[in-house]
Amino acid sequence: MSIEDFKVRLTKLSSNKNDLRTKDVIGRTSRLPMVGRSFELLGEPLEDEEANYRVVTTNLVFETVDKDNGSIEFMTRSGSQYRVEILDD
Repeated sequence: MSIEDFKVRLTKLSSNKNDLRTKDVIGRTSRLPMVGRSFELLGEPLEDEEANYRVVTTNLVFETVDKDNGSIEFMTRSGSQYRVEILDD
C-alpha cells in the first residue's frame, strides 16, 4: 500500500502573523486542507544548504472553500488565509 501525495503551491493570502517567511511555498503533502486539522507540507529549504526540506505547518484549519480553478482556499483558527494549488509533478 502506498500513500498518495500531492505536489502543491501554498500561497499566503493574508495573515495576522508573519510565520510563513515567503509568500509562496512549493512542496509535497499527503493530505489536502481539512477542517479541524493543521495543514502540513514539506517544502524546499530556505537557507540551510545541508537541509533536504523544511516543514511548513499552519494553525488548525477553520474553513475551506473549493474554487472553480481547482484550488482550495482556507482560513485558519488564527485568522490567516491561504490558497493551495495542486501542481503537475
